[in-house]
Amino acid sequence: MPVHRRRPTVFPWERRRFLALLAAAVPSAAAAGFPVPARNPGGTPARDLSASDLAARVTELERAVRPAGRFAESLLVAADDAPPAVKDSADYVCDGVDDQEEINAALEALSNDRSPAFGSQGGSVGLVGRFFSISAPIRLRAHCEVQGQGRMVTTLQATADMDGGEKQGVFELNSPDTQYTGVRGLGIHGGPGSSCCGIFFEQGRGTEWDASHLLSNLYIYRTGHHGVYLLNGPGDSRLRAGVLDTIRVIEAGRRVTRGASGYVIDSPDTCIANCESGLSAGHGFRLPNANSQLANCKSWFSGRSADGFGQGSGFHLDGHRSSLVGCTAQDNYGHGYFIAGGDHSISGAVADSNGYNGGGGSGRGAGYTGSGFYLRGRKGHPSTVQGTSFDRKYDGANVYQQYGVQFADGATRVNLTLSVGRVAVQPVGGEVPRGSRVSLVS
Repeated sequence: MPVHRRRPTVFPWERRRFLALLAAAVPSAAAAGFPVPARNPGGTPARDLSASDLAARVTELERAVRPAGRFAESLLVAADDAPPAVKDSADYVCDGVDDQEEINAALEALSNDRSPAFGSQGGSVGLVGRFFSISAPIRLRAHCEVQGQGRMVTTLQATADMDGGEKQGVFELNSPDTQYTGVRGLGIHGGPGSSCCGIFFEQGRGTEWDASHLLSNLYIYRTGHHGVYLLNGPGDSRLRAGVLDTIRVIEAGRRVTRGASGYVIDSPDTCIANCESGLSAGHGFRLPNANSQLANCKSWFSGRSADGFGQGSGFHLDGHRSSLVGCTAQDNYGHGYFIAGGDHSISGAVADSNGYNGGGGSGRGAGYTGSGFYLRGRKGHPSTVQGTSFDRKYDGANVYQQYGVQFADGATRVNLTLSVGRVAVQPVGGEVPRGSRVSLVS
């Protein structure tokens, strides 16, 4: 049973930073709104508040402005390899076995998993140390964040007990109604023998309109299934308005399943920025839902476990109304961009040497497996695509990318502006749909 050891309600470095900023901003405690120090009997002003006095006053103010029982806290969980001094000041100390128990206990201490209107307090759980062994999911609670010391410093490794498949993750929601969670600044390692996702969220209705989860500054490596899997639950699910920022997913699913992708975002209104997927078994980014927004994202070498045409695309858009800005698909096994669904807006897209299957149509591979852009669409829902498509293999051999842009049979009309460099066959494959507006420079 994890032992909870009480400590200050905010991290020491947070308090020091606050006091330092306060000291730099005001000349004295009086200017900051604190009581003016009393005068000495001789009439000279007493020395200004000391740092300890000021800290005590800050604590009093914190308690005054927050109702009792709903005080947002920060709890510290130390890894088994943390220094002794850190362990002595931590709220929870792990032993290197089933470390999710201490992390979950800290989350439970912070939140009853409901909104603040129903008595939840929330707060943050800080992970200190390099290695945490995870044998069951960490269950995030409403209005709580888990934060490590850096994505290449703090590592959570799944053990062989994490074998629940694509609907299990190192991080999960405590309940389908959990909202407003955060995970920042840490790494997730699949670990030998594990078979799960790095992050798996399945959302229900919740208590507010949007769940709005935050995932930031993460490194997710060699998970048995998807790196990140966000899934709208049945009924009126509210897995909306999520934010994914600066996440690197490497080798998702390559050890376990061919169908695993770096990201599967089956939730609407998700904002994804500065994220990448490399060496995934399936697609880099799969977007089967609506209104996904991607900016400055990259997929490379995705589909290395794929075995057929159209598998392992960099960006696989089979939902609707997605927006991609400044994204790059490079050296993926399948297409750079597989564009189904409709009403997409894609600009500044780069498709670089996709169809990369170890030889392409002219080498040792099994034939062409992809083009720069593959357009299928949905009838009555045209999309706009602007970008560049090329194969950088200038030696004249092993050119992988079959077409700059390829239209599927029965493809819907499209507004296409594309520059096409060297490709294996020709700039355009298939028949341009009637009613399309195509501007091509090759």
